[in-house]
Amino acid sequence: HVARALAALRSGGLLPEVRIVDALQNPAGEWIKAEPALPAGSVITPGTAALVMEAMKREPGGYYAAGTSALTGAGGRQLHWFGGATPEGQPGVIVVVALEGGTLADAWRIGRGALLALGP
Repeated sequence: HVARALAALRSGGLLPEVRIVDALQNPAGEWIKAEPALPAGSVITPGTAALVMEAMKREPGGYYAAGTSALTGAGGRQLHWFGGATPEGQPGVIVVVALEGGTLADAWRIGRGALLALGP
């Protein structure tokens, strides 16, 4: 859900469709395109999406990034989050890390590394 929300912000307010499977092969060996599990749709205005993206930290290379930590569950376990996206004009790559234990810096390092490895 967090990745899809970040993708909507990155795309100017358009919530992307979710595809779990791209195609299925029938017994005859033919490939049949699968329908999206969840359809796409506009969820916020492009202006609002731009404002939220502007509030995110800009990493070297123009990548957007944000992180936070929270206590979860009855035991108060720490959960550290990183969310990042490629800049405008590049193919949309979204990375979200939820790290139980460790530190926020660990989640940031893992997420940023994945984003840089996956991005153009």
